[in-house]
Amino acid sequence: MLAQGGAHAQVDATRQHAFADYLQRVGEGAKRVYPFVGEDSILIPHDMCCNGPTMADLIEEVYGTLSSIVEYAARFAYIIECAILTPLNENVDAFNKLINDKYAFTKHDGSPAQHCMYYSTNSVVHGEQHGIYPIEFLNTLSFFGRTTT
Repeated sequence: MLAQGGAHAQVDATRQHAFADYLQRVGEGAKRVYPFVGEDSILIPHDMCCNGPTMADLIEEVYGTLSSIVEYAARFAYIIECAILTPLNENVDAFNKLINDKYAFTKHDGSPAQHCMYYSTNSVVHGEQHGIYPIEFLNTLSFFGRTTT
C-alpha cells in the first residue's frame, strides 16, 4: 500500500513539474505561436481545455466533486490541487465569486461557515512609506520573482 501511494505521489509530482514547465514556456514566449488562428495564439493541451462554453462549466470541471467533501482538511487538500488561470483581475474576481457562491463551506447544521476576505493593494496608503525600498532594488526584480544581477 505504501509503495502504491509513493508511486501515485511520483506521478503527481511529474504532472506538476510538466505543468510548471509548460507555464514557464508560455510566460517566456517560447511556445509555438499560431497567428492564422489569432494574434499570439498558442496551442493549449487537450487535458487543460474545458468542454463547456461558460465559466460555470469550467468551474464544474475543475472543482466538480468539491461539494461532496465535508471535512475541512480534505476540502483544503482538494482545493490546493485545483487552479483556474486567467490574465485579467476582473475575471479572477468573477471566478472567485462564482466558486465561493457554489462551494461555500457550511457547518454541520447547514448554516454558512464564517469566512474572511483578504485584499491586496498596489499603492501605498501613507505618504512616508513610499521610500521603504530603493529604486535600484526594485529595478532588480523580474516578473518571475527572481532577482537579476
